[in-house]
Amino acid sequence: MEASLVTLEEHVTCSAIDPTSRLLATSSSAAVSTFAQADDCSWARTGVWLAPSPVQSLAWAPPAFGALLAVAHVGGVSLLRLCAGGLAQVAALGGGWEATALAFAPLEHGLLLAVACSDGAVRLHGEAEGLWAERSSLELSSHVPATALAWAPAGADRPPTLAVGTASGAGVWQYQAALRRWARLVALEVSPNVLRFSPAAGRPHLLLAAAEQASVLLWKLDMPAAGLAAASLQHTWSLEAPVGSLGFDFLGTSLAAAAGGTIHRWTANLFGTWEALQ
Repeated sequence: MEASLVTLEEHVTCSAIDPTSRLLATSSSAAVSTFAQADDCSWARTGVWLAPSPVQSLAWAPPAFGALLAVAHVGGVSLLRLCAGGLAQVAALGGGWEATALAFAPLEHGLLLAVACSDGAVRLHGEAEGLWAERSSLELSSHVPATALAWAPAGADRPPTLAVGTASGAGVWQYQAALRRWARLVALEVSPNVLRFSPAAGRPHLLLAAAEQASVLLWKLDMPAAGLAAASLQHTWSLEAPVGSLGFDFLGTSLAAAAGGTIHRWTANLFGTWEALQ
């Protein structure tokens, strides 16, 4: 595949690319820009929107819900729709808290947005008939705002599962529908700025990658039944610069990390051992 490049004149503070890899959102302080990729791999700016305060995080909804972008800022969360005329705000979420991280749930869970808030809660907002409302929330015991969120891929026997990272540790949480609450399944000794689950790809377990400063950690999560989980640390890699983003390939057998302008890659061999790619 031919590489493509987006040239920006402003300093980018955060960015997000949609699951199709054809839509890109960036922010520079309070300014949000979106770009779309053409068939010839070139990129064109498609919208600009000014947030009421500096942007903290960006997230695209699953493509089935249209080009919907969530923008976290000091005043809460703004939901923007990308249309022919550019970006238009369609909803605003807030309640006296600052949004610090965002993550849309997999398509199978419906239009559901996890919002990490400055008061130490993670609030789950959903949309029905054009109206957004808080559906549930989980309270972090440390009352420290979350710095990273990641949804586990949906599974036939797996309730909604969310990884939450804070400055004092991380954990994997699962929604218990019968009790209408979130419960922490397992605690992880890491203070991540990035979390990323691998695609399930038919495995009986999940892989969760975390970036903590200049380190990348990889866990194997065994989840034999709803409400049960065990985590084992598989690998730790030390890099020369802080990690800004993580990503798996569609099979979950290759992991990439962007750090200091360099892309680092590891791949799993047939025995499950992860090796660096030169």
